[in-house]
Amino acid sequence: MEDDTSETLTLVMRLEGITVAEANRQANALRQTLLQANPTITVDIVKANPETQDFGVIVVAILSAKAVVSLAKGVANFGAKWASSITIETPEGKVVARGDAAKDAVAIVAALRAAKH
Repeated sequence: MEDDTSETLTLVMRLEGITVAEANRQANALRQTLLQANPTITVDIVKANPETQDFGVIVVAILSAKAVVSLAKGVANFGAKWASSITIETPEGKVVARGDAAKDAVAIVAALRAAKH
């Protein structure tokens, strides 16, 4: 069996269907939720559009393979509290979860594992 504990995964999470101001607020809440789920996850909020003053609505998470379950639980907890739609994708643009699927921790973990192959 392969040891994938040192492997890292980068995910891009977009908050959709809300105003930019609300997306900024929710991006900060998502960041805090993910850090509470697992402090080893690196979470940054980046500008979606470099031309605007708003900080951004894209949350980028860098995590180890061991932290996938924590991230999925954190996203599911966030999704249960906030009404925005979340799209989770790999840096290559492969969508891992969108909308209601991003509120299901088991589905997120399964999709992330499938995306690695």
